[in-house]
Amino acid sequence: MILRLCHTRKGMVIDTITLQIKGFEIDKKYLGRFQFLPSSKQSPDRYVFNQAKNSPDYTPNITIRMIKKIDGSYYTESIEIQFSAPKVFYGTNYFGISEKDFEKLTELLEEKLEQIFEGKVITKNLLRFADIKNLAFAYNFILSDYPDLISFLKLIPFSSVGKRYKKAKHTYYTEQDEFGFCGRLYNKQISFKLYGKGVETINNATTTQELDVKRRIKNKELPFNVLRIEITFQHRTPLKKHLATLTDKNDKRERSFYEVFSNNLAQKILQKSFDEIMNELDITALDLPIYSMDECFGICQRAGFSQYDAYALMGRSLMVRQAGALQLKLTSDNYYDRRIRSETDKRLNKILELHPLPSFEFKKIIEECRKQLQEFKVMKPEDFDKQDLANLQ
Repeated sequence: MILRLCHTRKGMVIDTITLQIKGFEIDKKYLGRFQFLPSSKQSPDRYVFNQAKNSPDYTPNITIRMIKKIDGSYYTESIEIQFSAPKVFYGTNYFGISEKDFEKLTELLEEKLEQIFEGKVITKNLLRFADIKNLAFAYNFILSDYPDLISFLKLIPFSSVGKRYKKAKHTYYTEQDEFGFCGRLYNKQISFKLYGKGVETINNATTTQELDVKRRIKNKELPFNVLRIEITFQHRTPLKKHLATLTDKNDKRERSFYEVFSNNLAQKILQKSFDEIMNELDITALDLPIYSMDECFGICQRAGFSQYDAYALMGRSLMVRQAGALQLKLTSDNYYDRRIRSETDKRLNKILELHPLPSFEFKKIIEECRKQLQEFKVMKPEDFDKQDLANLQ
């Protein structure tokens, strides 16, 4: 019953974000709780505040960079405030926030900063117009009908996630006892992750609110089968370029906090990334080999595939399962013109459009996630109010 309720309220807009404020002086009398780090070749003097490990209350991390003047005094070069927006709001990012929560979020963040600085230094207005240094868009899927998320997650590293960036590409899958989560970083500018949020919350809960969510998940008061997608712009340059394509085409302008807090913007970015990674050809290739060769031929024959096309799709499927879609592309390009490979993929995609195959288990999960991304509704604590549940029962 809880999961049926969740099915209509899901999602998340923004998670981790780093705000940067320049040209605002900080008096050292407000830095009593900060650690001083002297300058090095890479950076000037810094004052740093980091959340204490296993702290029961969530707080942002702050880095203040100071430049020494000729007379020996200092001026503030920049103030960087890194935080998880849902954690500021709830103490946990198991739940989400939407654009309508922005004003309340800035109030709560202002209060937390006042405690850290032991004085009202950073105001709501400064926060609203602060520049964005990096940013993560995230979304939670409730998959009540698909309890075995681990088998699904283990297939993700075999999907294609774009081009390599300076030969740097990292794929990892970690497992803890019967739990696990899958993550994927495909270049140094933008990262993609897909993992079990219920699992991650149980394994890593530290704040009072996270521990309460952990307890409620174990008591089956909150859903465990929550799949989370995160798209992180790790630097301001790729973020500005990406936002420019969706807004004013100006890829030089700094983006402010209030500008990016948009459901519509987050939805577009998450949908585009999800569709790029979970493309039809790769998903079909990953789904098909779970059947025997006899079953595969039968499936292709009933769909109207020619024998040649059945060979082509089944061969591609076996190679994708063996090495992954991205590695298949890279290896193929070592021996054949990449334009030929691209044309071959387009041909297979066209065949799949004309002769669609059944939706197997892997593809069904993808379709359910895509449906929920289109609905794009935020999962709130009040969605699990006992009175609401009682009314449904």
